[in-house]
Amino acid sequence: MSEIISKESTLQNLVQDGYAFNIPIYQRLYVWKSNQITTLLDDLVNSYDKDEKAYYVGGIMVTKNKLYIDNYRLYDVIDGQQRFTTFWLISSILKGMLDQFRLYSNGDVDNSRILFSVRDFANQYFKDPTLNFTEEEERELLPIREALQTIKAFINENFKHEGRNIEHFTSYIFKKVYFIMTEMPESIDENKIFEAMNNRGVQLQQHEILKSRILRNINKNERGKYALIWDACSQMDKYLEKSMKDVADLSWKQLFSTDKEDEIVKLPEDILKILSTQKPDETEISLRTILGAPIVALDEEDMEALKMDESDDNDYEVAKVRSVIPFPILLLHTLRIYQFRYKSGEIYSGNSAEVNAKELNEIFEKNYSDYGSIYMISSEDDAKAFIMLLWKVREVFDRFVVKWVTKSEGTSHVEYLEILNLYQNKNSYQRKLTKSYNELALLQSMLYHSQQLITHYWLTPFLNYLLDHEDLNDVLNYLKKLDNEMFCNPRRDLRTMSFELLSKDVTELKGNPSFIEQELNRSLGVSFPHYFFYKLEFILWSERSEIFKNYSLGNQSQEKWEKFRLTARNSLEHIFPQNQKKENSEIVYLTKEEFQQLQNHKDKNYSPIDDFGNLVLLTSSLNSSYGNKSFGEKKEQFLNNSNIDSLKSSLIFSEEKWDWQNAQNHKIDMIDLFKAYLAYQNN
Repeated sequence: MSEIISKESTLQNLVQDGYAFNIPIYQRLYVWKSNQITTLLDDLVNSYDKDEKAYYVGGIMVTKNKLYIDNYRLYDVIDGQQRFTTFWLISSILKGMLDQFRLYSNGDVDNSRILFSVRDFANQYFKDPTLNFTEEEERELLPIREALQTIKAFINENFKHEGRNIEHFTSYIFKKVYFIMTEMPESIDENKIFEAMNNRGVQLQQHEILKSRILRNINKNERGKYALIWDACSQMDKYLEKSMKDVADLSWKQLFSTDKEDEIVKLPEDILKILSTQKPDETEISLRTILGAPIVALDEEDMEALKMDESDDNDYEVAKVRSVIPFPILLLHTLRIYQFRYKSGEIYSGNSAEVNAKELNEIFEKNYSDYGSIYMISSEDDAKAFIMLLWKVREVFDRFVVKWVTKSEGTSHVEYLEILNLYQNKNSYQRKLTKSYNELALLQSMLYHSQQLITHYWLTPFLNYLLDHEDLNDVLNYLKKLDNEMFCNPRRDLRTMSFELLSKDVTELKGNPSFIEQELNRSLGVSFPHYFFYKLEFILWSERSEIFKNYSLGNQSQEKWEKFRLTARNSLEHIFPQNQKKENSEIVYLTKEEFQQLQNHKDKNYSPIDDFGNLVLLTSSLNSSYGNKSFGEKKEQFLNNSNIDSLKSSLIFSEEKWDWQNAQNHKIDMIDLFKAYLAYQNN
């Protein structure tokens, strides 16, 4: 083959056409993180729930390898390997119909459809993950182990508990997920193609197309100012003050007219007034003009101006940050707030905008009326109102919503979810941590890790509230009540519910203690929704002063509690192991008498080992290290850690022994704590 061939292919097509794949040595083995995998799975579930005819996942580039394996022609994966391998890992968890994609049959032997070139240890791992590997091999395999744990935990939580049909979902992935598969000529230099693909320029994004369409409604004399606001808001991995200063070429004095000393400041609401004082050069300069222009020496005045610009940048200090949501999702939450504030006569919860970044432009251009044509932004007034609302939403987002903040710890860098306030000290500006915001940050960390990464519907009412309220206590109180209303009640559609909450007073937002008690008394094991564990961690931290009075945790543990942070966890661990080691067989979880008593349990499916009291939510790596160790071994490992990974674990490991009765007492205490928290917040 000498030409390039591109075609749509489902996983079913790949099986039918007899493809087998090789991951070449120049490709990294596997590096996707938990949030990337969860985002893909959330997106797949959304598509499956809506019964979409096709789910397009992107491209995969391949070329024929010279080798055959059995009767299958081998193809090297040049581009798209991480996503493609993720589907293969999903197949290894879901099995069923997807086993046809995961494996190919050679007589009586099933072999993997994906090979890892030169990394035979990876091939061996998938045959038998219990084998011993070298330290270096274990490092490369760790992301795969964690990925499998993430996928397994997601399926347990979103299918076994939510009542979705796993077999139907498996079939949907096999038949309805489409790749654009591009086959390159066999003579192609794979290394050069790989290098070119990884160094390719940034493509035009959906929100840039949307920007052009919205700005078209604004007259040319004013369009430039609104374009600057949009551009500044779009840079989500910078704080708004820095991006606005840069895109509009402003000085700090122009942005902040005040002269405060070590005080928190905020950006002006009327940014248009500041931008109106700017006199942009309207002369269009082509690239040819720039390249052909003669070099001109700078005079003293020019040099002084450059020095002032450099000094201006030195007056700003901030850590490296990363947004918890991309710009298209912020745009969609802003659209929903816009619908509530500007189109309330036409928009109600049932036809409110969906948060779906993949369909950004379609959602903005959708006809939202049942009786006529009501497009959201179809006039100059609409466009101006939306962009100014976007500015205000982005400003409160930066002030009150967590970001991933990079910090140095020894020789490594780690990211934490934090809220950094903007401080002014005369002519200098700094984003720094304020201790009084820690509880708000921890509450948002809980919501971020426990809810869909691709939607975060709680942000719509929260951001709307922030537009009119800036007192920290009010903001924290509102978010606590919002969280209780949305997630401590029987499940409802989050799109419609979150829109309805825009019109509710804070006093109307309440959690349901009876619902929580009912849910936590079930024995769901690894199918328990992770939210309950995340929420309990937040409650325990909030009530730590009372906890210290009632539990013997010691001064060292109390210090660890104060520094506690919520991190991503995807694996539910049984404290008393499901499968004991033989040498621990004399340790009893449930006595014969207790077992007999449980025969009359009102829940005929009740499993003592799967009780909420016997479970903690951990990272997959910590779960693996606990394995089937005894309570005593796990306790020793926990106490030797420099940080606390789980506050629930801290309470459990304050016990001397662990059996079903301990687990019951712990569960009752946790339910009582949960209910007391809700009752207090409901008042």
